[in-house]
Amino acid sequence: MKESRQRLIIICCNIFKGWIIKTPDAFFDPQKATLMDFRVVQNDDCRFVYVLPTDSKTALIEYTIFSHQLLKEESYDQSLIDYLRTYYQLDDYTIEHEEFGVIPMTNMPYPSSVGKHIVNIGTAGGVTKPSTGYTFMRIQEDSKRIVKRLIEGEKPHRAPSAWQQRFMIYDSTLLNVMALNLHPPSDVFTQLFRNNPPHRVFRFLDEKTNFWEEIRIANSVPKIPFIRGLSKALRK
Repeated sequence: MKESRQRLIIICCNIFKGWIIKTPDAFFDPQKATLMDFRVVQNDDCRFVYVLPTDSKTALIEYTIFSHQLLKEESYDQSLIDYLRTYYQLDDYTIEHEEFGVIPMTNMPYPSSVGKHIVNIGTAGGVTKPSTGYTFMRIQEDSKRIVKRLIEGEKPHRAPSAWQQRFMIYDSTLLNVMALNLHPPSDVFTQLFRNNPPHRVFRFLDEKTNFWEEIRIANSVPKIPFIRGLSKALRK
């Protein structure tokens, strides 16, 4: 791939390793979740941990990296062990289930269909959000739209409006910031949540904000790196 093409199409991955653990005694508060805990060592990547309790003794602990390359499997396991030991002082637990996955984070276009009667969904259909790797809820919404249009006798996919495509520019901007090391991603997400109410951040990540909310989002992150990232995105 030529260098100019590499700059046009940014490719990163959301790589995650998760454990569902169970403790012998009540330990977690099922009413509280930890999202994007950046206290873990970053190693020039974007690394964070989720803690999602389902009851007082059970929780999903997930270690996530935005990176261009995979680590050795034992590195993810050790990071989970270290996190539980360092921030929860927790050594006594059993691992009920493990998961591992790699989700592409890229502004590369994906075909919505292959042939006349085959419809792509999920990552293959371009549903994954490029800047975060979010996919699950977007698949549900996209599948509902496909079914609705088929019932109405329409083609299964409709191109997003020019206005809706502004989120593609936002995604490419953040991908530029991360891929070109213009600013530490951990600080970007920290500033997002520190300077905005959570519901606004989640609405923005779900592409459901209005323009004025997006102006507030833009004003909450470091200006110079994002101006540079935006200028590169607009030039493409």
